Amino acid sequence: MPILQVLLNDAGEVIGTARPDANRSGQGPDRATIVARPGQRVVEVTVPDHVARMDPNALHATIRKEHLKEHLKARPKTRSKQRRKKDG
Repeated sequence: MPILQVLLNDAGEVIGTARPDANRSGQGPDRATIVARPGQRVVEVTVPDHVARMDPNALHATIRKEHLKEHLKARPKTRSKQRRKKDG
């Protein structure tokens, strides 16, 4: 089963995915990775083959619905939320 890196925003919405092992052609880099910007985070999930082959919209919806529960429960506060709380 493939491992996907999933980019989440502050609200826990899926805004991007990458397969770190996607390059099987032998051309280009061996691995891919996603880099989170402020207010974002990256988690890794293992999905069935048929999920990894979905179009992006269906993939994001399926990941959100079926594969992120444990990641969203243990969601740490981000700096921006801490600042808003402190400033507000």
